[in-house]
Parts: sequence; C-alpha cells; structure tokens
Amino acid sequence: MLRIAVLYNEPQIPKDHPLAPSEWEIEEIAHLVVQELRCEGWWPKTWKVTPDFGCLERIRYHRPDVVFNLFEGFYPGDDSQAVVVSKLEEFGIPYTGNNSRTLRLTTTKHEAQRVLRSAGLPVPESVTITSWKNAKESIQKLAERWPLIVKPATTDASVGIDVQSVVSNPQELEARIKVILEQYSAALMEEFLPGREFNVSVIELGETCVLPISEIQFRCREEYPWPIVTYEAKWYPGSLADQCTQPVCPAELDIRLRNELERLALAAFRATECRQYARIDIRLDREGQPRILEVNANPGYHPDAGFCRSLREAGWSHADFTRALVRDALQRADFPKERR
Repeated sequence: MLRIAVLYNEPQIPKDHPLAPSEWEIEEIAHLVVQELRCEGWWPKTWKVTPDFGCLERIRYHRPDVVFNLFEGFYPGDDSQAVVVSKLEEFGIPYTGNNSRTLRLTTTKHEAQRVLRSAGLPVPESVTITSWKNAKESIQKLAERWPLIVKPATTDASVGIDVQSVVSNPQELEARIKVILEQYSAALMEEFLPGREFNVSVIELGETCVLPISEIQFRCREEYPWPIVTYEAKWYPGSLADQCTQPVCPAELDIRLRNELERLALAAFRATECRQYARIDIRLDREGQPRILEVNANPGYHPDAGFCRSLREAGWSHADFTRALVRDALQRADFPKERR
C-alpha cells in the first residue's frame, strides 16, 4: 500500500486575524487531499510542519513513499517553503510540486523578474526598495510612469495589496513605500499596467500544456477605484473587493492574443524551471501588449482557487489531478529508486 505524507503548515495566526483566511484554508485542503488519496486505496497521513521543522526528521525516519507537498511557508517573505522542500530533496523522498530552487526564486518577485527579463520575456519596469533613505535614486527610474503600484517584494496570495497600493503622485508613493517597509523586508515599486489581467495555468505531467485561460473582470467603483486583485478580493468572498474582481474561465480571447498568452506562460514556466504545475499571471500594458506579472509555483490548491478553476474547465477533477501528481512524482528520475 502506497504511504503518502500530506505535508502542510500549521497556521501561525489566530482565526480572527485579518490574514487568517490565507493561512487556515490549508487545513481544509489537506483533509480534502487525504480523502482523495484514500479513495485510491492508498494510505495518506497528514503532517503539520511547525516553525521548528521537527516533523521533517520524523518524516525522514518513517520514509513515506511520497510527500504530497501543500506547505506554503510560515510568514510573508520567509524562506521556509524552499527550506522544507530542500530537506525532502536531501532525504531523497519524492514529493509533488516544484523544487526548492524554483520556490525560492518565484517567491522573490524581483529575482523572478530578473530571470524572466534575461530570458527575453516582457515584464513590467520595476525597482526594489529596502530603505526609504536609499529609495530616491531608484524612484527616479519610474518617476514619469504614473500611476505606479507598490507591493511587498517577497509575498504571495495578494498579501500586502489593498486599494492604496496604486499611487498617483510622489506623496502617495512615499507613504505607501513606508507602510510596506514597516511590515516587510522590501517593497517592489512597479509601473502600473492598466489593461486586462489573465491567469494562465500550466501543467507538466509527462508533457507540458496550458490549461484554459482565466480572466479577472474588473468592475471598479468609487470605493474600489483601481483594477487590481487585493487581499480582500482574493480571500473574502462576497466582499466589495470580491464583487469588483470576478474571474471568468474560459476568457474571451481572439486567437492571436490567446496564442501569445500561451507562449509567454510556457516560456515563463520553463525559464523559472517549474515542474508539475504553476500559474502565470499576465497583464496587458498601455499599448495592449502582454507582460508577465509573476510566476506562482505551487499555486493555491483549494477547489475554488484560480488554478483549479482552469483544471475543471480542462476536464480534470480535483481528485484525479491530485492522484496524477502523486503518480508523476513517483516516476521522476531525480529521486533514488531504493527504499529503506
């Protein structure tokens, strides 16, 4: 019987905290995955990772046949997501999802943009700021590109993004950068792209393919003036922000734009050395040309998440894809075949 460790992070904040939805959802996903694996006749067991990483040595001792990796890190901007996977690599235990190198790269937005730019792929103009004292010279690089968007440089799940993230003048910019630097290690200041936004999911199970493309349809109002996906929009269903940012899958696209979005997503997937699955967020600039916002390795795996929405549209059930990830992880050649 196949023994599977379903690995996920123990939530570190209380359920009444504003950021709780993105942390506590993982427990629901972990238990769903266990049910899906058990239906195949396999023996899954949940393992909670705590900040001391104590369970990793126990996993090393028990040596499951494969790890289903749902671990998302503990704190915005920390490196724990890559650290956990690097330990599995050190132990020689197969796991689902992306490798430690890719996870470390894609959770650092400016580094991922550098790699994409080096590969000849279009990304927004941006600068990274770690101190307001040293920010003025960097700010000059984008001074004529108002409006700008300011967000944490090392978070995902729209953490740190709200309706004040888009700024239109130097005063708003200074205030926003200072807010981000008070809470996070670095701020990413980026030219704001006003066009359509797309989520392009890619899977690689034997062969690589692009799933049906999803579009975020924005309905801006006075209280929600900018077409962006804030934390509230992503994590608080029924909120005003949610109502103003409705996903549509499949997106209505002409063949030329569809082909270009698929080409860019595949190229970004390969440039960042993703494996198994990822979601690439792309937005159109002022001239209507697509640019890659970010690569989300191991994207959200809740059935209602954007990646899973595209999976369903492609004909995959959540359970079937869960089991396909496990089978693919076991077949990968980069793990030892001998078991203890």
